[in-house]
Amino acid sequence: MDKMTMTKTVLVSLVLISVPLYITVLCVDPWLAQAGIILYGLPTLVLVGFKNSNIRRWGYITALLGQPFWFIATLHNDQWGMLILVCCYTITWINGIHQHWIKNENIADSQP
Repeated sequence: MDKMTMTKTVLVSLVLISVPLYITVLCVDPWLAQAGIILYGLPTLVLVGFKNSNIRRWGYITALLGQPFWFIATLHNDQWGMLILVCCYTITWINGIHQHWIKNENIADSQP
């Protein structure tokens, strides 16, 4: 399995694992969003702090997977200023994924 296929497989797996969590939080209790924030927030902080870019780039994935929990928590608590901030963070995490995953893969593929 080449590197790009493995990366796509891991990303799809992470999303598939996360979707049931989002549904559970929305249907059962929005306060469970706090657990999702911790579940994805702590690994994000640790991973983004690594000097090794191969490890650091996983932090952007965990951050983006945790964003729905932030959206749910801010909407549930009517924190409209925080919601704007969450949108800004989401754009930043998407940019990080583009820079550390998509752009890196394109550069690696173009090298002989």
